[in-house]
Parts: sequence; structure tokens; C-alpha cells
Amino acid sequence: MLSTSEAAPVYFWPNPSRLPGRKIVTFIGAFKCWDGAVLFADGQETIQDHGKWDVQKIYLHESPGLFRVFMTASGDSTGIEMLWKEVERTMHHDILTSPMGTPHIRSTQDLQDFIVRTVSQVTKKCIFPNPGRDKPYVDAIWIIQQLAEKDFDPVIVFRTDRLFSVPVETLYFTGSNLVLPRYIADLFGIGRLLWGLDEGEALAAFLLMEVKAYDPNVGKQSDIIILGRNGSLRWVSVEDVRFWEDHFAEYKATSKELLKMTSTDFLAKGMSFADYIKRVAAKLRQLKKTQSDMRAPRGKRIAKEEEMLKLHACKH
Repeated sequence: MLSTSEAAPVYFWPNPSRLPGRKIVTFIGAFKCWDGAVLFADGQETIQDHGKWDVQKIYLHESPGLFRVFMTASGDSTGIEMLWKEVERTMHHDILTSPMGTPHIRSTQDLQDFIVRTVSQVTKKCIFPNPGRDKPYVDAIWIIQQLAEKDFDPVIVFRTDRLFSVPVETLYFTGSNLVLPRYIADLFGIGRLLWGLDEGEALAAFLLMEVKAYDPNVGKQSDIIILGRNGSLRWVSVEDVRFWEDHFAEYKATSKELLKMTSTDFLAKGMSFADYIKRVAAKLRQLKKTQSDMRAPRGKRIAKEEEMLKLHACKH
């Protein structure tokens, strides 16, 4: 028997796919210097198209008189927290406690091997079992600063990514859109040279300044830590970060003028080559004077801070 009712139409829609989750972005990096290391990160957590808030992205575990371990990472915030908590817990349990109650003193290489093993165990147990897009991603940078034993290299820098561990020889950065910082590093040859701590501090501030200015997904604060081979530790102050940003702003303004001058056919403008060189030299002298004037107050402020630290140490 035929039905007079009209059949419902059939539409062949494609299977709906999951909406992509909001991407959590950051920018972190490290310099391996000849006299220590510099660790840096933007000081805010950013969820793309959603919001930003202040967060501490650099983790520290210190065993007084023995060693310090620093970690910063990009990727899933929950995965980063889980990884650090497990490393810190196992470090306290397996290294700092013993049946005799005396902490074991390990070399930097022993500590690195221990961290890499712990990261591999966490990755196999808690990250790999997650399916597809639910698999958290953690790209971490680690710095170990030895305080007890005088190793050949008391400060080592390396990174871990899933089951991989790679030493950082000069510069490594990761996180948000890496085209801009990679371009800057290649343009000035930053990653091909071994810098000192002073240069590493300045260049870290410069990279963060540029990324903060041109990448809307990166936090607008700069956290920079300086670690010396002699066991010293310094967190770069907000005043110093502002100083370096003003310092490089002057450099960029002068560079724009030099670019304009070097792009001009000075012969067509009726200018001799000697006059052209004089103009370039004048611009460079002006830049040197401006930056020297900016450095003077900073030197006085640093000297005052060091004096206050000495007085505090004497009292305690």
C-alpha cells in the first residue's frame, strides 16, 4: 500500500567536528652564558580571545646550600603544574631524604638525569594516555644551579619535550608565535654567540619587549632571572626592565634614521661621502650620549640596592 504522506527529506551533512579550544599562549626562553644563565618569561597567562591575568611562570625549588632548580614552560597550564609538582615531590623524597636523615648531594648531571627520568615517567603515565586533542602539551626549560659541589659547569640549561631532552647551548625560546623572536635572533646573530650575564639580561628584556609589543596574545609583563656560576641569584626588578626597554627604544629610533640615511643616494642629493659619514657618526654619538645619561641613574640605584642588601645581611 502506498503512503500519501511526503517522506522527510534526507540531508547529508558532514559529521560535526569538535570546536577548537581556546589556545593558552605564552613566551619563555633562556640564555646559556659563559658566566651563568638567564631565564625569562612573560608574567601573565593568556587565553586567546578570552582574557589575561598575572601568574608566576617561573618555578623554583631550592635546597639551601645544595642546589637550585628552576623551571618555566609553555603549553597546557594543568600539565605544567602537574609536571612541576611531581618533579618537586620526587626530588624531595628521593634526593633530599635518606635513612640517615642527611641529604644526598648530587652533581648537576645527576640532577638533570633525575629530572629527565621523572618527566618521562609523568609523560608516559599521564600525558600519552589522553586521546587526540585532549593530550596536554608541555615544552619546559630547566636550569640547575649547583651550590655545594664545584662542578666543571655549576649551571646547566636544558629543555624537555615529551620524552626528549636537549641541552641549551646558547639561546632557546618557545611559546607563542615564534616568527618575530626568531627573526630578531637571526637578524642580530643573538643565538650564534655566547654572551655574558649582562648581555643576556639586556637581550632577554629586548626579546620580551618586542614580543609584548607585536604579539597581542603574549602577557605584558617581563620576568627575568639571572643565575651566576658563583651561586648568585638576582630577579631583575621592574625598574631595570623599564630601563632596558627605554634603552632599546632609543636604539630603535636611531636605527630608523640610519636606515633612511643608508637608503638615500647621497650623490643624487648633492652630498659628499664625507658629509654622509659625518651624519652617521653624529647619530651614533647622539645615541651613545642618550644611553649614557640613562645608565647613570641606574648605576646609582643598583649601588644603593647592593648597600641595602649588605646591611640586611649584617643584621641577620
